[in-house]
Amino acid sequence: MPTGVFSVGQCQPDPQLWRPVTIRVAWELVMRRVQVRPAVLADAREHVLRCLPEGLSISEAERYATLFCADFLRRVRKGQYRRVIVDSDISVTLEPRWRTRLMEGLDPVSDVVFRMHYSDGHPLQVVKKYAAVDGTALTGARGLIRESARRVLAEGGMDLVEVSTRRLDLLISRIANQSQGRCPSPVGLLSEDGRSHADNCPPCSRAMRLIREGVLSPADLVPPENDGLISSDRIDLLAVLIHPDGRTHFSHVDAALVDCGVRVQEDGWLIRGDELATVGDRLSGLSEVNMPPRYHLRGAHVSGLGRWSHGVVLGALPIHALEAARARPWSEIDGLRELPPPLPPAPKAHRWWIVSACLGVLAVAAGYLALTGDGIQPTWPIEASFKIDDDTVEVQFDTGDLAVVDVVVDSGDALRIFAQSQYVEKGRWATGEGDYLLTLEANRVMVISSPEGIDGLDILVEAALIEAAPFDFLQKRIHELDPQSDTVVSPVQEQP
Repeated sequence: MPTGVFSVGQCQPDPQLWRPVTIRVAWELVMRRVQVRPAVLADAREHVLRCLPEGLSISEAERYATLFCADFLRRVRKGQYRRVIVDSDISVTLEPRWRTRLMEGLDPVSDVVFRMHYSDGHPLQVVKKYAAVDGTALTGARGLIRESARRVLAEGGMDLVEVSTRRLDLLISRIANQSQGRCPSPVGLLSEDGRSHADNCPPCSRAMRLIREGVLSPADLVPPENDGLISSDRIDLLAVLIHPDGRTHFSHVDAALVDCGVRVQEDGWLIRGDELATVGDRLSGLSEVNMPPRYHLRGAHVSGLGRWSHGVVLGALPIHALEAARARPWSEIDGLRELPPPLPPAPKAHRWWIVSACLGVLAVAAGYLALTGDGIQPTWPIEASFKIDDDTVEVQFDTGDLAVVDVVVDSGDALRIFAQSQYVEKGRWATGEGDYLLTLEANRVMVISSPEGIDGLDILVEAALIEAAPFDFLQKRIHELDPQSDTVVSPVQEQP
């Protein structure tokens, strides 16, 4: 094995996890409004199975499946490859009696909240819409379930004195999703006995609904018999990172590397193992003209189980590659010859040709986008979801690590800036799952993402106060001032 290359191994998952992981992955894709084609389901499930730790219970595997399915979608949609942070209580052994205890004495509204909100994962606003139940009643029922859960879990020996509401809700969700055991075969789910069993077994209930909707077939729930749950194919990956001080040359490096692999996040690339020679030549050409200097690049070459699929690397190998690259000294890239220092003032023509070719690729790409796109696109797009309860807005959003975030709130009688020019500081809102969470006392909330913050935001907010639709005014003015910005606004609260 070449110097600097290390191997990452992985065991075959337990076949007993195939069915619960398939159901959970399919359900998560549906909940996130993904069109679940067979190839998408297969890739998402394979990614989850490749990332699962060994020795998991079914309950643990289902929670990991939720986390790694979200991780798969971040890779597909945003090119984000991050180590998934799991719940601190994910290894807690759940007692079957806890679900029974929690469901004892639930009134009809609490039962709806327990099944639709905690088990199926719908926000209360969705529960309100489909169950036709008043929002205040739903919020009260959720509070009663939380109180009951604290009591039941304390009786089970858990210390919940300083447990946050978010951590408690995750525990309740896991309890609400417990299988009742002795589940029927995939075909048996559609029998009368299967339907009766599914009434009290959340995973089987979801499986039955997914089969009826055509998202799954019974055959999808049967594990493969001969070749294992995942392939044993190995791949080589080269992870290349650029220093923050070298990002003025990001476009040059991207033009040189992007056709040899995939861009990840805002500072790196994952390169296919068979492109090392090509990448070595191109990076050497850029180093010789200081675009960027060699001490602004580093990388690591790893080998292990994984698979490329439609420009996405499935499995845990990319995380190992990126973390290994971050441990390398700047100017060192495993698997490549040493990057050269800058050439003297009269550089060789063929080196300039390499750089010109890279810049030409970038120019062609930019021209194509100008002809086919909608103009300037946001540098750091925002994905956000909102939960609205009475006078509170909860916003869970995701944007680039390098984005500067501003938050404006409308409390009904005033418009104000809640947070301004948050760069590193926005980390205090992190959920630990790669996104951010804010709960604000407000009627509406606007989140703004931009490369450097919005100049004069306070003046814009004051000007918006006299407008009939202040957030519409703000969005228009912000995009005029900074076309690379992106904004999201919570919907208008429905009147009870």
